[in-house]
Amino acid sequence: MDNGKNCRRNVKTTKRNQGLALVDDFFGVREEDLVNQTDLAFAIADLCGPGLGCDEDIEAYCSTVKDVDILRRGFRPAQSDEINVLTYHKAKGLEFDIVFCLEAYRFIMPPYKGVQKDIEQSLGMHYVGITRAKKACYIALGSQRHNKDGLRDAEPSEFLTKNEALKGLRRDVHW
Repeated sequence: MDNGKNCRRNVKTTKRNQGLALVDDFFGVREEDLVNQTDLAFAIADLCGPGLGCDEDIEAYCSTVKDVDILRRGFRPAQSDEINVLTYHKAKGLEFDIVFCLEAYRFIMPPYKGVQKDIEQSLGMHYVGITRAKKACYIALGSQRHNKDGLRDAEPSEFLTKNEALKGLRRDVHW
């Protein structure tokens, strides 16, 4: 691989990682504190569209997030012919008859080379995900996954394979 392609790939990877870290930080902010997080919100926006923000955008963001009741009313439970698609963070405190948890792969949850704090946070998010289900929780895994180097063989997260309590509750279905 030539240096130009390698450099572009490294820049894309760095931007993606920065974006993921910013979004993770943002989803960790309590609803009541969103109005104080304009810098974080605009760092995410700037990563998506550099230089496009303006003062009116800051005002619009602040007016949107300052009323927590409006934010909470923004979640509308699904109708009988609909589904909800939520992040683990947004699912906190909610319950559903059936839950599908995605991306429970080794190196994804917990993140590869994660520090202990990241691993503990991932474990907490995994717990939130699997405990939202009242009747059934499906943890979808494939035999392959994508990463920066392309298609790879997939392995289940250590949260699924090393947790003795979960092993007794799990039933693997292959198709």
